[in-house]
Amino acid sequence: MPGGIKMREMRDLVETTTEAMPSGRLVFSQKYREYPIMDKWFGGEERAKRMVRGGISIKEPVSLLDTGAAQMVRTGQRRTYGGEDTLQSLEMDWVKGETHYVITDDELDAHVDPYVKRGMDGLVDLINVKRADAQMSLANILEKKAWELPETHRDDINAAGIPYYVVKRDDDGAGFDGKGPLADDLCAGIDSDKFARWRNFAVRGEDLQSSHQYG
Repeated sequence: MPGGIKMREMRDLVETTTEAMPSGRLVFSQKYREYPIMDKWFGGEERAKRMVRGGISIKEPVSLLDTGAAQMVRTGQRRTYGGEDTLQSLEMDWVKGETHYVITDDELDAHVDPYVKRGMDGLVDLINVKRADAQMSLANILEKKAWELPETHRDDINAAGIPYYVVKRDDDGAGFDGKGPLADDLCAGIDSDKFARWRNFAVRGEDLQSSHQYG
């Protein structure tokens, strides 16, 4: 606010200095009932996570061809041998998401009750309140973006969500014919028209209803 904030208008401050607040516990409401993407990406210490650090993109080799090297032979039979490259490289650029929270000195000073010597036991930790809101904001935007398409293959602001890699079918039937999601046959730099193994199993989009709705 250009004109500043009056002390009585700091709602975070007012709510976290209410004397009826129970011993520093904070109850936080969620925007969505479930967060399946966040649970998959970040959930639980028991999950083995592979962290990718550095670089300007994620690049990984994928084997998409069968050379047919195996053959049935008799003893002493002349063999034929051949070789073929089987590896392709998927590549996607990094995109960045961030969150933040702000605490002013005035908020911290006013958060301590100078007239009641009760210490901090009856207060919610203001830093935890701000941090929880910032983390929830990031979870909400990542959960939503995970179900959306980027504008282009090299979109530098929007992540490639599930619809980018799992493409719906436009007509009736079913099969491994889910190809490129953006009016071509490319997906993560690989031409799915040339590599059948890079296509996902697809059915007509209207036949499936997602159990997760995001507004």
